[in-house]
Amino acid sequence: DKQANPDWLVEPPVATEVGDERSPLSSVDGSGQAVLDPEVKAKQAEAEANGDTPGLDDRP
Repeated sequence: DKQANPDWLVEPPVATEVGDERSPLSSVDGSGQAVLDPEVKAKQAEAEANGDTPGLDDRP
């Protein structure tokens, strides 16, 4: 009987609907230009000058 009707089982709360008032994720959908830290910009420029392409996997 304990397995058929466990008293420790708790029902989750009712789901709530999310309205359209949320702002879109511009960094994900590509609509906004990300602002990079100056240090990150410098490292990116250095990598591009050295011919490195960040984000690409060069494993065989």
